[in-house]
Parts: sequence; structure tokens; C-alpha cells
Amino acid sequence: MPSKVKKKDHAEMQNNEFDPVNLISKNPRTVVLMLDSPEETVLASACEAIYKFAEKSDTNKIELLNTGVINRLNRLLSLEDKAVRTHAAACLGTLTGHAEVRKALRKTNCIAPLIALIQPEEELICHDHASLALCHLAADFTSKLEIFEKNGLQPLIKLLNSVDCDVQKNAVEAICYMVQDYQSRLAIRELNGFKPLLSLLESDYPIIQELALTTLLRCTQDADNRTALREVGGMEKLVDFIGNKDFEDLHVNCMAIISNCLEDHECMKLMQNNRGLEKLITFVVDSTSHPMQQRAAKAVGNAAKNADNRKILRELDSEKLIIALFSSDNIGVQATAARALALMAENSGSREAIGKFDGVPPLISLLSNENVEARTFASLALANMTSSNTANCSLVVQANGIEPLIALLNDSKFEPQANAAVSLTNIAADEGYRAEIQRLGVVQSLVNALQSSNTTVQAKATLAVAALVCDTETRTELRTYNGCERIVTLLKSNNDQVRKCACWAINSCGNDLLTATDFCKHGALEILQDISTSNTRQSRFAKAALDCLLNCNLSAKYSLNGVISAQNFIQDGFYDAGQLRQGRPFLSLEEFSKSPIDAKRPYLLVYTKNPIRKVETPITQPTTEKKHSSRRRDGRSKIRSREQKEREETAREEEQQLLLQQLEEERKAAAGEWRPNYDATLANYVQEGQKNIQTLTNTREQVVALAKFVSDKMGGTIEKANLPGFGYELHINQLKYELKSNIIPLGSISMGTFYHRALLFKVIADRIGISASLIRGKYTRAWNEVLISDDPEPGQPRYPPKTYIVDLIHEPGRLLLIDSMEAKKYCRL
Repeated sequence: MPSKVKKKDHAEMQNNEFDPVNLISKNPRTVVLMLDSPEETVLASACEAIYKFAEKSDTNKIELLNTGVINRLNRLLSLEDKAVRTHAAACLGTLTGHAEVRKALRKTNCIAPLIALIQPEEELICHDHASLALCHLAADFTSKLEIFEKNGLQPLIKLLNSVDCDVQKNAVEAICYMVQDYQSRLAIRELNGFKPLLSLLESDYPIIQELALTTLLRCTQDADNRTALREVGGMEKLVDFIGNKDFEDLHVNCMAIISNCLEDHECMKLMQNNRGLEKLITFVVDSTSHPMQQRAAKAVGNAAKNADNRKILRELDSEKLIIALFSSDNIGVQATAARALALMAENSGSREAIGKFDGVPPLISLLSNENVEARTFASLALANMTSSNTANCSLVVQANGIEPLIALLNDSKFEPQANAAVSLTNIAADEGYRAEIQRLGVVQSLVNALQSSNTTVQAKATLAVAALVCDTETRTELRTYNGCERIVTLLKSNNDQVRKCACWAINSCGNDLLTATDFCKHGALEILQDISTSNTRQSRFAKAALDCLLNCNLSAKYSLNGVISAQNFIQDGFYDAGQLRQGRPFLSLEEFSKSPIDAKRPYLLVYTKNPIRKVETPITQPTTEKKHSSRRRDGRSKIRSREQKEREETAREEEQQLLLQQLEEERKAAAGEWRPNYDATLANYVQEGQKNIQTLTNTREQVVALAKFVSDKMGGTIEKANLPGFGYELHINQLKYELKSNIIPLGSISMGTFYHRALLFKVIADRIGISASLIRGKYTRAWNEVLISDDPEPGQPRYPPKTYIVDLIHEPGRLLLIDSMEAKKYCRL
């Protein structure tokens, strides 16, 4: 009975079992649906079929993506069955080779399961497929960041020591992608990743070596990583790698890593101590590979960025080896060699060595090359070499380097333009070379460079203008090519350095009347005034430029500041336009002449040029008191000081300027342009002063005589009580209507008050050698200040001169001690 029951139960069990089914499906959607099966064997078989299908083409990958396979595979990564996990990882490793699949995976949580599959406890084949999937995913920024945040870098570093070359390749490639980010580069140092990376250089597979080198190259962008690499002996291994000719196709990448490391002085010192640097340079010179030579020159250039490294390179005569690279027929090698010399030339010893080893001619030949980098680095090298080095400047001139440098000022790229401007500025420090540069027509090219929109070119070009436009001819060229207008425009720049350089150019070029007038014509005075009142833009350069323009344009200076010092000499063409309000434009005399007659204060003109004789009324330098010591007088006659020579040169320049002014007047007359009328009366006043006053024995007598002379010509003495009734206004208005102009020649005034007489005193004083200043006060007041020293009694010391105000109104010739009560009353209403 029991046996029958047992047989019956077994039969029922067989009837309840599902017979195995062998399916043949050619539709991937059907196979994808099998991934939902609870049976491990079915899942493994489906994954294997999907893997083979996806591996055939990218089209198959997209077809599988559209079936929703991603989510199903992602679920399988977390199953307990190792075979299923491995097969699922294999599918994802293949599918992630397509960008669209990676994009879809970013929306899933697949990174963490894949990182779990590369842990040490997993099987080698699982490491292979999971690392491949992570390698593909690391190519995208978002996935790369997620791998890092989920601590995927450390297990990847451990895989570098795997016995499987495919695992090593996948791991190092994933790390190579990740170290593009700073945080991964920082972490790889903390996780001691450099040793396993260096060990991969001994791999039998070039692709692994190349990926390891690329990873190290990216890591050594950071100084701390370079230090860590040096501490684990990385520099020695890299030098040995370059010395192995079997790896010649990877030498360029290895040299790039060394190039990064040599930026640190410690690495450079280590290489010097173990003779690795000499081996490296010798190997590079002997190499016939252009990319290798190019990388080597770049490495030397990177090392030369550090001042201490430049000293080491100088000790090794590295300049000679770099100059030898110019013999290459590859322009890339020549350009990087020029870059290396440019950086090395920041060392004074290297500058001399480059000139000594004939480095100048090949650099000059590169200035006209079509390659932009060649022109840029060659011009930079010349700019650094000629800095404070007269010998190199001479070599550049001898090698006919001036013309190509001038041509570079018109270059389409701003770096060669700026470098050429610096080079020419350096060479122009020598007067003879400066004349040669000027002769070759540098001014027009400089004006073209000023048109650049790059602030560096603008700054360097304006400094070159300041250095080269320093005589009458070049200043005339500057005006002809509208250079003054461009410099004034640069005063409005928002760049501090450009504004300062423009101010310096004005200060250097605006030392003659015509150039200063051109600057003022284009609004330089107004802009400089605005800068001087600004809290953020004012500078000493702006103040110096404003003073320079005002000293060359005394009419504007008197209107703006109300003071003409004893060192300023009033020349023909000066006019007193009254006090100018801050910010208002200063008009030229020609512009004033076009205004209709009005009841306002007239413009007083000084103009003694005789259009018939064309002789400029001379301006005599102030004479000092006669010296009673014959010994000192004899000493001065025997010694010709440097200051005297400079004054003679200045006098010659002034003569040239006066000649130009005369030629300008003749041109205006021939063209029918407006020009001031000759003031014959004032010219006669000057001649009388030279004849009767200049011959007096001392300054005090000259001042008193001149004061009385001015008073006589301007209406005589005026008592204080009669001053309000002195009707000079009617006389002035009559002159305005007679002349039909608001401009009145100073000599035509026969009834003048304070400001008329003070101006006449200053004009004649300048021409007969009396040192006097002109100061404007309020309410038509003006006065002159003079320095007079009293003659000491015999045996008494000579005291410094005192400042006096000259009375031209109430008691002509009376000298009022400055700050005295009488002087204050004279200057105030």
C-alpha cells in the first residue's frame, strides 16, 4: 500500500513540471524581454546574445537602446549571481561605446554597481567588462564627476596593477579622462597613484604606455603633483624612458612631462645633480625627430620661466644648443627655439651668451616668416635681448634688423607688434641707432600701431613714440600722419597703463609749440584736466603731460592756472584770453578771431614778427648779478660743463622750431589763411628796452627802469584814489571797434590797468633778460614777481635773493617785498 502511494506522488510531480524549451529568436526585442526572467540561465543566455548583437555595429546599439534594455541591464548588475552580473557588465561595456547610450545611462544609477564590480573580491573577467564600461562613461563630464564622487578613482588605481593587460588599459584610460579635472588630479596624489602609473611605462603594449604618459602629462600641470612625482623617482624613470630607442614613438609625450616638471627649480636641480639634464639636452640635439626637438626646446623654455632655472641653464651653455636648433628646416622647431631663447634672455648672462653664440641673425630672419609663432617668439627674444644690453642692440643693427622690426609694427597680430615696439624702444636708447631708426621711416609705422585695438600694443607703441619722436623732423612727421590725434584718443582709454603711456608720449613729444598746439587742438588739455580732477585716474604722468602742454602753450597755461613762471618765456603768438573755467575748452586765436565783437573782456595779443624782415625778436636768457670774484669767473670760462652742452643742444632745437614756425607762417600767408597782425608798436617797445634798459648795471636798476617805462606807455601813474575813475574800458572798446575784432595787439593799448601793464612788463622782461613771473589775481588784478639779491657791503656775506612785487600803477618802480602789507594791498581790490 505505501509503495503505491509513493509511485502515485512521483507521477503527479512529473505531470506538474514544465518541460525545457529551446527557443530560437531572431528579434532582439524578444531577447530583451527575456531579461525579466527569474532564471539565471535564461538571463545569462539573453545577455550573451545581446552582447554579440551589440558588438556588431552602432546601429544595433541604438536598436537595443530603443527596446529599453538599459534599465533591465542596470538591474542585473546588482543580482547575487556572479555570472549574470558579469554578462550584464559585458553588455554595458559594449553598449557604452555609443554616445547616445551613455547619455541615456546618465539618467540611471549604473555608476555605483559598476564600481562595485571592479573591487578586488570580484573576478578578473568582471573587472575587464566593468572597467571598460567605466572607461567609456568617464569620457563624459557628468559621468566622470559621478565616478569621482562615488569613490571610483581608488579601485581604478588598484586595477593598474592587474595581471590582465585589458584591465590595465581600461583603468588607465578611465583615469586619463578623470584627471582632466583638478579634483581628480589632487586625489590621485593622495591615493599614491603615481607609482602604478610609472610602472605602466614598462608595459609591453604601446597603447598602455601612451595612456600612462598622457595621464602623467595632465597630472604634472599642478606643482604639488610634480613634487610627488619627483619624490617617487619619476624623473629618473622618464629620462631612462627617453634614452630607450625602442620607445622612440613615445618620446615626444615623455618629453612633454619633463617639460612640465622642469618648471620647478627642485626638479631642475635634481636633473642637474644626477646629470640627467646633460643627458637630456645631448640626446635632444642628436635627435632627428622634429616633434622631439620641438618638445625639447619647449621644455627648456618652460624651465627658463624660473629665475633660478635660468642660472642653471646658463651654467650649461644651453643657449648654444638651442641656437643649433635653428639649423633645422622645420619652422615649428625654429619657433620653439626662439621661444626658449626669449625666456632665457630674461637672464643678463644669457642675453650676452645669445649674442656671443650668433643667435641674433637667425632670430632676425624669422621676423619676416609667414608663421605667426615664429614672428612672435623671435620678436619677443629680440625685445628681451636688447633690454639694457648695448652690445645686442649693436648686433641687431649690424644684422639689418631695424627694417624688419619696423615692418612688424604693421603686423596683423598684436604680439609681434608689441614686441617690435619694445625692441625699437630699447635700441633707440643709443642716439646713433635712434637716428638710423628715424631715417628708415619709423613714425608712420608707429602711428599705424597706435590704431590697434589691443591695449598692450597701444601701451608699447606710445612708449616707442616717446623714445623715437624726439626731434623736429620726427615731430613734424607725427603731426603729418595724425599721430597726435591718436595719442589724445588713447588718453580716454579705460586701461591705466595705456593712459600713463599716452601721457608720457605727450610729455616727451609736446616740447615744441607746434606739436603742443596739435595736441591741444584735439582736446588733450580738456582730457588731462579731467584726469587731474579724477580720484581714480589721476597720476603723476598725467600731471607731467599737462604741465608740458601748458609750458609749450603759455596762453592756455595762463588762462587755466593764472601763473607764468620766470622759467617760461612769452613768445610771439601768446594771447591773454582771461581766466578759463575748469572743464571748458581752450580755443585757438584763430577761433577767437571768428567770434563777433562783444562787450566782454578783449583778448590781448603778443606778436612782434615783422612779415617784411622775417626776423624773430630774440629772447634773452635772464642774466645774473655781476660776480665780484674773478676767480669764479675764470673757472666758469675754463670749464664747459655737460649742462652747458645740453643747453646748446636745446638752443639749436629751439632755433629749428622757430624756423619751422616761420615756414608755417609763410605757408599760411601763401595759402591765404588767417594769421595775427604785426604789432610794430610792441616791437619798438622791445627795441627800446634792449637799448636803454638791458645795458643797466644790475637787476634792481633794470626792474625799476622797466616798471617806469611800462607805466609811461600805459597811461602813467595812477593814484589810488583815482583808480576807479581811470577810464581804460572806454579806450579798450574804442580799439575793439577800430580793429573790428575782439583781439587787441598789446602795443596798441595806451591806457592800461593792472593786467595790461603786468603782461607788457613780462613780455619785455623776457626779451631783455630779466627773470620775472606773471600772476593773475581777481577783478582784473595781475602783477609781476622778481627775484633780486642786494649787493653786500665789503666783507659781508651775500644773502639769497628776495622775492618782490613790482608796482606798475601807483609808484612805478617801487619794489614791494612779498607777503608784506603793501604787497597784499597792491594785489587785492
